[in-house]
Amino acid sequence: MTTLYFSKMNLNSHIYEVYDAEDKKGKLNEILTDIYISIKDNVSYEDNILWIDSEGNAHSKIITYKLVQLDSMTAVEDLAIVGRMVKTSTLITNKLEEDGTISKIPVSNDEVVEFYFDVSKEIIAYNRTNRFGHKDINDAFEKILNKLFEDEILNNTEQEFPYYVKFENVREGLSLDNLKRELFALGKVKELTLEIIPPNPDDDLLDRLDEEADNYLNDLKSAKVTHRKLILTSRDPDGLQLNDELVEGEINMINEIHSELSSEEAIENGYVSVQAYSQNGISFSTRKSKVRTAIIAETSSLISFAQRCKDKIRRIKTRNQHEEGS
Repeated sequence: MTTLYFSKMNLNSHIYEVYDAEDKKGKLNEILTDIYISIKDNVSYEDNILWIDSEGNAHSKIITYKLVQLDSMTAVEDLAIVGRMVKTSTLITNKLEEDGTISKIPVSNDEVVEFYFDVSKEIIAYNRTNRFGHKDINDAFEKILNKLFEDEILNNTEQEFPYYVKFENVREGLSLDNLKRELFALGKVKELTLEIIPPNPDDDLLDRLDEEADNYLNDLKSAKVTHRKLILTSRDPDGLQLNDELVEGEINMINEIHSELSSEEAIENGYVSVQAYSQNGISFSTRKSKVRTAIIAETSSLISFAQRCKDKIRRIKTRNQHEEGS
């Protein structure tokens, strides 16, 4: 059996063009089609990791991420791609020499994961390995795709600015009341960070955004803010007063982005994240909440893997619609 994980792609650069378009669904589909066409086989990204060891020596390591064996799964209503992502890095292994000493041997290592990217639904389903986890996979997709978009702009005179996307794991949502309980349970809070990006609508949410434009979303749109990050800190012995009008007002804003967007949906899709640290070292983060998973049978081909992933994504979307309507 294989465990699937899911990440939501959020368009961050041209989202207000979608909001402003007379045919919002048409504009969104145009952008998603551009993104789909941009994704190419064997494209890679190199990450140069720098660190200092315990003795103060500087080291660097290059990690390469590469998309391989891509196969288009385009149907009448879908823009989808299945393939593999390879993470290539150098591992340092130990070798016991004949004289009893231990030498360090560098070995090239490939970590391989399979993925199904339903571009039209803005969701990636993937498996993972111990050395190639959620954060690496999300970061790799972000860096590879955004690099592709930058390269595309050099050869595209019609588009002046490249697309920019972000990926976040699809997680279990959290109501505003439950979020506040988690924060109060920390005790004396010394730091609270709230991050908000404009909702990146799929077709269902886009319909609801079109029905009403609330003040806060309008404020973000008017100022062209694509990422709002607020950090509140306190060195006072009592810590931040979470029930004070100023602090509570900022927390409540999570539920006021749009009247049709609940805190559960906002957190689940990565539109909102909250982190807090207490004076006694306890932390809380919505980015550490339970991720959505699904179990599928082992597959012998990428095509059968894609078919199973597509079914699981459909079930996630159906479940979300049922929860919103209940």
